[in-house]
Amino acid sequence: VDAWHRSAWINLTSYSLGYFYLSIRLVSQIAVLVPLQYGPLVFVLSAIVIQASVPTFVVSSRCAVWLGPFPIRLAAALLYCGMPDSFEEHCIALTSRIHLVVLAALIIVSAPPRAFPGKLFDISTLILAGLSGPFVLLLAPVAMWWHWRVRSSATRRNYLILAATLCCAIFALLGSVGSRVGPPLGAGLFEFIRIVGGQLTMGFFLGEETYATIVKQPYFTAAAVVSLLILSILLVLIVLRERWEARSLLIIGFGLLALGLASPIGATSGMTQWHVLWSIPGCGQRYFFVPMAMTLFALAAVAGRGQGRVWRGAAIVLLVLVAIMGARVDWRLPAFTDFQFKHYANLYRSIPPGASLTVPINPPGWEMKLKKLERGRR
Repeated sequence: VDAWHRSAWINLTSYSLGYFYLSIRLVSQIAVLVPLQYGPLVFVLSAIVIQASVPTFVVSSRCAVWLGPFPIRLAAALLYCGMPDSFEEHCIALTSRIHLVVLAALIIVSAPPRAFPGKLFDISTLILAGLSGPFVLLLAPVAMWWHWRVRSSATRRNYLILAATLCCAIFALLGSVGSRVGPPLGAGLFEFIRIVGGQLTMGFFLGEETYATIVKQPYFTAAAVVSLLILSILLVLIVLRERWEARSLLIIGFGLLALGLASPIGATSGMTQWHVLWSIPGCGQRYFFVPMAMTLFALAAVAGRGQGRVWRGAAIVLLVLVAIMGARVDWRLPAFTDFQFKHYANLYRSIPPGASLTVPINPPGWEMKLKKLERGRR
């Protein structure tokens, strides 16, 4: 709606809720260039391109040094395509920024591109990731540290881009103080255990459908404690034993999880923010996807380059668990409601200039209001 009613430069430079949304606003600007009925197609194709860029990058030779041989990289890419507990991030333009941050993190720790198209790809990805959410608050420090460690023209370019977008992010945060007002946070130790040990860990390894069954059982809190303990031991071992690439990815992933838990959005009326994040299966997946992806790639790095046969074997077992449990049970995603958008596009053409049309959109209960502009105005 913003792209439809406002000029491009105002739309692309706008921010809300504490940060810029450059990726979705850019897609919106492209969508207004085509007839209205094809707008949703632009959104979906853009989301597919962004999402597909991650597994494509993973199987490339740029990840070979730290991720391992091609079969391991291929397995990691396929598991990313079937990531459990992630329907909120699947081929949706609004949440494709989550895939952008995963791609940006991989760019930071992987081998630099050799040709100009690869450099242009890196630059574009880092700018979009840095200006499409709060992710740069973790990406920029890791990129700066990575340049201090490696010292190359590519690492310098990466951290300079992210440092510039970090300044923009801080500006947006300062300019949006008080805008993220919602239900009480409800933070607490057991709520944290249920969120991380339950929704995150069980959702990742066992899948959302399995988690939906476990969360209703009387033993759920005990199971969440055990899951959190297992995850903690796994992460500590990876940090102590593995390469800095895997460590850096985990810092980005779980650092962003901490930011998300500090100020989440999306609570249900009458419930605290943290209670919603564990009690409703699939809720808040945008906060869990990045740490799940980073854990996936860290496990793949252990399987491909880990020290010791037993350690590598344990990583492979966990990856197989994700494949046969999490990815398998969550493979079929819930369908979107068909609101017959083409019908509303035809109605829009028939109304006079100055009139407005309310269009229902997904998720059910949401809608957008388009005002018909005079010919040539937009």
